[in-house]
Amino acid sequence: IEKLGIEMDGRFIKTDSHKRTNVPNIYAIGDVSGGPMLAHKAFYDGYVAAENILGNDTVVDYRAMPFVVYTDPEIAFTGKAGTKSNKVPVLANPRSLTMNQQDGFFKLYYDDDGTITGAGVAAPRSSESITEISLAVESGLSIDDLFLTIHPHPTVSEGLKDAAERRD
Repeated sequence: IEKLGIEMDGRFIKTDSHKRTNVPNIYAIGDVSGGPMLAHKAFYDGYVAAENILGNDTVVDYRAMPFVVYTDPEIAFTGKAGTKSNKVPVLANPRSLTMNQQDGFFKLYYDDDGTITGAGVAAPRSSESITEISLAVESGLSIDDLFLTIHPHPTVSEGLKDAAERRD
């Protein structure tokens, strides 16, 4: 790395928003480029780098990257806090109750106009349901969009729909 003249940022290879290094035609992805050391971030970085190698103008956008702690119940979050939030307890979720899970919550963050900005979930299988909110943040969806999405019953993800019900 040193012999190639690649710039470092502490222990990490310095990249721009296209995952390019300062040396032409050399890209850095995943753990070596800093940021959260998560496999799904590395896969995403690889996609961005490949798109740019192919001549496209693709930049990284981590604003909806999910984070998960694999505990019991799982804890997951994505996005950022908005100006408003709705929180419902796991106790209100029929599927969680059938799994003997009574601890936890579904918390949805959104802005004044209803645009979803993020979520925090402590519930069974939250690693699965948080992806729905990552997509909502990436797509600029509103809490009304989420609330009007038909969720199968009974499922843990219904907790997100319940948290999307307007309370103002």
